[in-house]
Amino acid sequence: MVRHYRNSDFWKDTYYRSFPDELKKARESGDKNVITNTIRKLNNCSWARKLKGDNRIQDIFNDCWNDFLAQNKTLKIRKVVLDNVALMIKCKTVELGLTYYECPHCGSFYVCLHTCKSMFCPTCGAKRREKITCNVAKKLLDISHRQLVFTVPTELRQFFRAHRQQISLIFDSVNETLTSVIKDKAPIAYKEEKRRLGFIAFLHTYGRDMKWHPHIHVLFAEKFLNKDGELKDCYFLKYEYIRKYFLYSLIKKIRLFLKNSKTINPKEMKAFKDAINKVQIRLKNGSYFYGKKVNIANTIASAKAMAKYISRYAAHPAISERRITKYDKETRMVTWFYDPHQDDNKDEGDSSYRGRQFITEHAFDFIKRLIIHINDKRFAVVRYYGFYSNNSLLKKVKCKKLFSTSEIEDYVLRLKWKYGLLYAFGYNPLLCECGTEMIYNEEMSVPGGYVWT
Repeated sequence: MVRHYRNSDFWKDTYYRSFPDELKKARESGDKNVITNTIRKLNNCSWARKLKGDNRIQDIFNDCWNDFLAQNKTLKIRKVVLDNVALMIKCKTVELGLTYYECPHCGSFYVCLHTCKSMFCPTCGAKRREKITCNVAKKLLDISHRQLVFTVPTELRQFFRAHRQQISLIFDSVNETLTSVIKDKAPIAYKEEKRRLGFIAFLHTYGRDMKWHPHIHVLFAEKFLNKDGELKDCYFLKYEYIRKYFLYSLIKKIRLFLKNSKTINPKEMKAFKDAINKVQIRLKNGSYFYGKKVNIANTIASAKAMAKYISRYAAHPAISERRITKYDKETRMVTWFYDPHQDDNKDEGDSSYRGRQFITEHAFDFIKRLIIHINDKRFAVVRYYGFYSNNSLLKKVKCKKLFSTSEIEDYVLRLKWKYGLLYAFGYNPLLCECGTEMIYNEEMSVPGGYVWT
């Protein structure tokens, strides 16, 4: 048995180099399931992905991060950025430890390198995304939902970048706006019947082009809950009213912060106040708001799809690695693409159709684009309101859940390492070539870092 497991080169030179040998052993077993499992495992290991041309964010930061810091000493980089990048670079390296599994029948082994658990890591982001989706799925009721989008005007975005802790003001304005919809329509009933809406808000800080673009996606239940636990229809959404009220609420909260702040210098204060004045002149009809109604004939499927779609971007770096088409290690140039949202629902023959946009830039500029979207530590990017909040009257509701018990169990199972790989890549990492399930070997495992069990 090999014992020099602390050498990181061992895994690259010995474990992954044995691709043909692993496949040969699997074929010799004569077990079709073992052969299929081995092929899927080998095709998805990091060594094989590199051969297929994958460009990993981790590789770019490994090559360029220290030089980036040296060149940008005057750049005010938040501690949370430094901490998360440092963790991400170490993700799935021996430095963070490993868990060793061994076949009790033939002595074959499988190594699980520990993950970093960084909110910035693409690998760990997938796990975090599944966790958020699971938590949302546990809450949702089997009723009609629609997706709402509240956008911060361009002029005010710099304020939230400079004062990131105040992003909570956007959440507060969304809550205040939606609550006012039902409160102002029937104020007496709202008070006496204790009517409450139910919605879940998700923060996204970037658009497809990775520019700073804070906005809130909302999964909105089209019913309200009264004090008796009864659900009543709530289809009234006056778009003009919502646009105006949200902007009014947001500006009011920003002005209050500026008034009470003692740390903002006069120049910055003037810039923010000028930005507010420009917004009020330009957006007399309110800020951008999206709230297209879903197809009534397929509300359940639509609600499930929306929950998964919105959750997907709540715990992920600003760009998927599949959108990075090239990384030149010598010149440090990165090429990536995005599809403009203006092209949605447009044909290629349309005169306004832009098509896929490719951007080639230096790795330092690419890094700058990414790190501004790392949220502050313990900042809640998903928040529950109304009867979806933890202290609500939801327990009184007799309505069944949107996701079935089996679906929830499936989501919970995916959070476990082995079953997560089974779901994502279709292979069981602990199935030995001989067909036996491998078991944990404490002696050979190296503690350190984090591992999801």
